[in-house]
Amino acid sequence: MFGLGHVPADATVAYGPHPDQVVDFYLPRRPSGLRVTLLHGGFWRAAYDRRHLAPLAAALAARGAETALVEYRRGPGAWEAAAEDVLRATRCAAPYGPGGARRHVLVGHSAGGQLALWVGTVCAGGPVPPYGPLRADAAGSAGPHAGPGDTGACAPPPVSRVVAVAPVADLLRARDLRTGGGAVEDFFGPGTGERTGERPGEAPRPADRLREADPVRLPPPPVPVVLLHGTADPDVPPELSLRYVSAQRAAGGDVTLHTLDGVGHYAPVTPGTPACERLLTGL
Repeated sequence: MFGLGHVPADATVAYGPHPDQVVDFYLPRRPSGLRVTLLHGGFWRAAYDRRHLAPLAAALAARGAETALVEYRRGPGAWEAAAEDVLRATRCAAPYGPGGARRHVLVGHSAGGQLALWVGTVCAGGPVPPYGPLRADAAGSAGPHAGPGDTGACAPPPVSRVVAVAPVADLLRARDLRTGGGAVEDFFGPGTGERTGERPGEAPRPADRLREADPVRLPPPPVPVVLLHGTADPDVPPELSLRYVSAQRAAGGDVTLHTLDGVGHYAPVTPGTPACERLLTGL
């Protein structure tokens, strides 16, 4: 998919002062009533940015979806920054465009799938980590770069569905498998994965960050969740999606998994492939 040419956005809006705190908007000529917020993957590493999903964003707009392609801060130990960013960007994306959208679908690919599943729970009243910028922002301090109508980081956005494509949906298992060459430990910091707790004023330990970010260990989002995962994915094992679905269904979640026979990691987000057509028609 990296061979596809970049498609320029119709507009780019900053939701914070950092260069990575921006959203690219792809606007349809004939809005269908669907709004999509798109979170890219790349194992949360700074080397991979939103540009590789620009063709998908353009394809969504061509089908009538008001599409917001989100950038967020990435890199070693960047979990708190990325978490703050995707929460703010999801709110920033919701009011933009010609308006009139009846449905808002949050779509994440790979590491972006982890973020989408997390946002789907936390923005709907799930647990907020008791540290860092999320705690301050959750109290209602939206900051000077908040999106239109912004009232706080965890004010529920009008998300009607979460779609996670080849997501890193079980962080502890992904860490044990060294998925992405140790990407989980790079992003959250090394740790055992066992919950340790914090004393008042104490910085969070990597293990606590990991567990509070792990989709498989969070309450189910209160909206339907759809996962797509290729059986021939060499980058993110399909096992991670299977484990997520099993845990969330046991907790009463509305979760559906579509396994794509013989499909790899990038085909579902590459326009022109049958796997991507499955994604586009399923929103």
